[in-house]
Amino acid sequence: MILLFAPGNIKLCLWLLITKLLRNVILIVSIDAPENIHDMIRGGHVFSKIMKNINNDKRVILTPTLSTTNYTIIEDLVEITKESGVEGITFSTYVSHNIVDDPLVLKVTARGTGIYTFTKM
Repeated sequence: MILLFAPGNIKLCLWLLITKLLRNVILIVSIDAPENIHDMIRGGHVFSKIMKNINNDKRVILTPTLSTTNYTIIEDLVEITKESGVEGITFSTYVSHNIVDDPLVLKVTARGTGIYTFTKM
């Protein structure tokens, strides 16, 4: 591929180059909950922007971080994945690096509830 950079098409050429380079890339995107909870967890109002940008992009895998704020809504997260048309979903659990009794860390009983949710789906 030969790219000719001229003042009128620099953005287009960069976009084409980036698109070509990203064809075989997997994009990991953290969506932690439906919009109102996600925006509360992550701050700002970014959920709708993210969803618009990843819609039907098969390079994307959603990776919610499960904590005490969202472990009960795993089914909602799976539904968000299906509706968005992305490739799939994988989960991780929140780990505290500073606080001994961090209220966001899932206790063993909460993790069991999450595993039960997975198995019944």
